[in-house]
Amino acid sequence: MPRPKKLLTTGEIAERYRIHPRTVVRWIRERGLAAIRVGGRWRVEEADLEAFLLVDRFRLPPGYAGSGDSPAELAAATMSSTTR
Repeated sequence: MPRPKKLLTTGEIAERYRIHPRTVVRWIRERGLAAIRVGGRWRVEEADLEAFLLVDRFRLPPGYAGSGDSPAELAAATMSSTTR
């Protein structure tokens, strides 16, 4: 049986990273953090948050590792380019 995905609220994310919950909503609306609405509230899968933070941390320009790359592919490309 597959493990249920861990969904975080904007408040949980804000508390974890010591930011305002509105910052998390801005990440969702303006910067592409994958999220769903449940009961009118935003929820973010933990894996999506981790991928977003890894990619966003380096502020990659569009198409850095090729067009249409997933966050995981972009993160891997970034990590390999920063370790040279």
